[in-house]
Amino acid sequence: TRVAAALEFVQAAALIHDDIIDASDTRRGKPSMHRIFEAEHKTLKDNGAAVGKSNDYGEASAMLLGDIALCWADDMFLTAGLTAPALQRALPYWSAMRTEMLTGQYLDINGETNPTVDADNARRVNRLKTAAYTIERPLHIGGACAGMSTELHDILSTYGINLGVAYQLRDDVLGVMGDSSITGKPSGGDIREGKRTVLLSYALDALDRKEADFLWSLVGKDLSVTELDKARELIAACGAITNSEREITRLADKAFAAVQSLRSLAGISEELGNAFELMIEKVIKRSF
Repeated sequence: TRVAAALEFVQAAALIHDDIIDASDTRRGKPSMHRIFEAEHKTLKDNGAAVGKSNDYGEASAMLLGDIALCWADDMFLTAGLTAPALQRALPYWSAMRTEMLTGQYLDINGETNPTVDADNARRVNRLKTAAYTIERPLHIGGACAGMSTELHDILSTYGINLGVAYQLRDDVLGVMGDSSITGKPSGGDIREGKRTVLLSYALDALDRKEADFLWSLVGKDLSVTELDKARELIAACGAITNSEREITRLADKAFAAVQSLRSLAGISEELGNAFELMIEKVIKRSF
């Protein structure tokens, strides 16, 4: 239980930092942490109880909070009560997860400086930033604690990588087409933030030159509702959404195949296999 809780702190740190980087005002329908700190400072400043720039204070405070969450994650993981052999087996996966997550975040930021969309870089980001720390490495950590076999390790990798990338592709679709009242994040945020996603690469490849240039001119801009609707219309009409949905289905099929391999292993209960299949359904059919 403590190991699972430690993973939640890693997730919290990633989201807090991600919201700062993306200048996101909300997370899950509520103010993001840097906006909460900013608002608190502004209130104090208005009452003459603080000085300085509220925006800078909010970002700096949230950044430190994310760092604290990562520290707490390590503390909780290392003091979770694992036996020494179990800890030694799990520690390499824990270390890899953190490195992959941060590397993926850097590649994401770096990709946004490119004058076009590098689809290969977008896929690397999906693999490192999302698939690894969201699904693959947590499964490896749990498996390592239990003394998993090489065969189980490989099955968990196949399941985690494919489902993790599918998760991000679904996130990309929601980041463009999602209803903010359901997603809890600003509508069309990925377009306004200039996210170089696989979905955007599909659209730019499918559109004719004039339409592609127009769509690209909207990426990374503070768009009006009319401009955002036009961008969505172009992305949907050219088949980019359909291509993403097709890829999500293909990846989900691979994850389902991995579950069948999992079920064939000795000691795997029917309930565990069912839980793995349910996770696939929740990932690919989610609306938030």
